[in-house]
Amino acid sequence: MNPSEIILLLLAVAAIGVDILVRLVIAPHRRDQLLTEMLDNLIEPDLVSAPAVLGPEVTHSLDQLGGNLLRYFEQAAVSRNILETLAVCENGLSEKAVLAAVNHQLEERRKRALPESVVRKVVMILMGAEFVVLKEGSLRITEAGRMLHTALRARRNEIRP
Repeated sequence: MNPSEIILLLLAVAAIGVDILVRLVIAPHRRDQLLTEMLDNLIEPDLVSAPAVLGPEVTHSLDQLGGNLLRYFEQAAVSRNILETLAVCENGLSEKAVLAAVNHQLEERRKRALPESVVRKVVMILMGAEFVVLKEGSLRITEAGRMLHTALRARRNEIRP
């Protein structure tokens, strides 16, 4: 082997080593950071209004269940953002318009935008719970969704006077 072939071989081995190092060290950290940021976008822990519960609590009444569900939706940022967006649009919005509105709200808070699949799954959950309906090709908030939206706004105003 001549010296130029040895140098090329060493450069190739170094490039492979750097690639392996990047894949083993840097990429998992970025993936974990991305997942953490996406979860932060889905749930906002700073809006928790109830104290932490030490053990599982059995819900004995519908009033308690309703309170628990309101506390859940207070923390479910994407669900709240979707309801907020649809509450102000009487004629409904397309799925892409809802996605754009939710991501715009996240960008205003300097958070990472969510992929379309995440917002679509949250919309499907809201549709399954009959808070949102697909009518004539556009997503619209239902009466139950309006009631939930109003209750969440009232609770937010109680927490933040």
